[in-house]
Order: sequence, then structure tokens, then C-alpha cells
Amino acid sequence: MSKEAYPDTCSVHLQKMEGSTVIDIAGEIDMASAPLIAKALDKAVHEEGADVVLNARELFYIDSSGIQILVSAGRKLSDEGRRLFVVGCHGIFYKLVQLMRLDREFCLYPDIKDALLALNPDSRPGRECSSG
Repeated sequence: MSKEAYPDTCSVHLQKMEGSTVIDIAGEIDMASAPLIAKALDKAVHEEGADVVLNARELFYIDSSGIQILVSAGRKLSDEGRRLFVVGCHGIFYKLVQLMRLDREFCLYPDIKDALLALNPDSRPGRECSSG
């Protein structure tokens, strides 16, 4: 779909996978690069009907501005009966998710494959969001 970068700190790539929007984030999300992820999430939120998968496997740092953007996007999706899935959450991001109990705001999965399986209700009946 599209790929954008904030020099030396963050890159974002959007793509469609199995009917969902997948956003790959690499690098750091801080006050300077937060508008880049905000733009990507805003675009994904405004696409009709699709859940959003955020691939954070290559995300190495996130500050409060980035967390706020994710929570806001998750709530907007939830208001429309959609979900934000976060995959590959690790390091400081995972610690913040635990500390702030953000697993209540979005679904956590170890990888994209598991998140996409969870999106398909026929593939894993009864499977809900996991927290790790």
C-alpha cells in the first residue's frame, strides 16, 4: 500500500492482509515521529469495516505521545465495533502495556499469523484477545 519514514527514527508501512489493514512500524515513536503513526492509524480507522493489525515487532521505543495515539485509535475502532490488534509487543512498549493495562484497549498477539487467525471467527471458535 504505502510506506513513509521519518528520517532516522521511524518508518511505517500499510498493507492489506486477509481483509484487514496491517501497519508495520519500525524504529521509534516519539513526539517528533508520532504524526507519522497518527496519519497511518487515521487512514486505517477511516477504512470501512476492517480491523487493524499493528505490527510492533520492530518498534524499539514509544513515548506517551505514541501511546495516546494508539489508545485513541483503538477506542475509535471499538466505537465502530472494530478492533486494534497489536502484534510483536516487546521491550519498553510491552512494559508500558502491562503497567498501563492497555491490553484492555487493544488485543495482543505474538505475531501477525495469530492475529489474522483471531480475526477469522471460523478459524478459532471462542478465541478472544490474549495478553501476551
